[in-house]
Parts: sequence; structure tokens; C-alpha cells
Amino acid sequence: MNNHRVVGQIIDCGILAIVRAHSSEEALQVADACFEGGVIALEITFTTPGASDVIRCLRTRYGSKQMVIGAGTVLDPETARVAILSGAEFIVAPSVSADTARLCNRYQIPYLPGASSVKEVIEAMELGAAIIKVFPAEVLGPGISDGRVPIRRSPAEI
Repeated sequence: MNNHRVVGQIIDCGILAIVRAHSSEEALQVADACFEGGVIALEITFTTPGASDVIRCLRTRYGSKQMVIGAGTVLDPETARVAILSGAEFIVAPSVSADTARLCNRYQIPYLPGASSVKEVIEAMELGAAIIKVFPAEVLGPGISDGRVPIRRSPAEI
């Protein structure tokens, strides 16, 4: 799995759809609709029942060239590992976790943590976060939640 390829696909798509559903079937329907609409970067949240099965199914259905699929609402390294073994190509977390960052780095999987302060942003950068999401966006004021925050790129892309 190529860390830069995955981050590049997310950036090129311009939209990262967050799929949070009440069932696996609903999540698969939403993912298929996203694909048909041209959105090829998806985050399957681990609040969705059977999220690891959804990721595995989508990975089989679309492959890594057609769709980049990640896991969201990942709260710990154990869940990150389950997601990665299911085929997740990136991990999204609501907050910064050094243990989860280390696991993602070990497997060369992009880590996208949430941060709500400058201190957390710096910590995420130091842990090698591929992209940092401002979460919750409202905490940092107007202009943040409308997408005008630039995406941090790796040194190789600059």
C-alpha cells in the first residue's frame, strides 16, 4: 500500500465522503451511490454495525484503483488494526492518539486525526499525520468549517 498514493487520491477527489449508517446494507448502498456520483474517497465509520465487513466488501468490489476506502471514528490502535486487516487504506480518528499513529506508521497507512487546538495540530504533525482534520470545526471559529483550510501535504509533494 502506498501512503502517498492514498493521500493523493483523497486530495484529487476533493471530497471525502463519511459513511455513517444504521446497518451494513445501508452503508454499502451509500458507498455504491457515492461511487456512481463520482466520489471515490470514502470513510466508513466504526459506528456503523459491521464496519469491518463493509470495508472488506467494498475493497473486493472496487479495488484500490477505483476507490480509496478508509475507516473512521477509530478510537484506539486495536480498532485501527482490525480496519487495516479488513482493507482500510487510511485511518480517521476524532482525536490524536500516539499509539494509533505509531500503528498506522508501522503499516504505512495514512493517519488522519482530528485536532481542536494548535497544540493538538502540532502533536499530530509530530506523529506523522498525513492530513489533520479540524474537529469539531466550530471550535476554531468561522471560516474553518467551510473548507478553506489548506490540506497539509507531505514534503515529497511540495
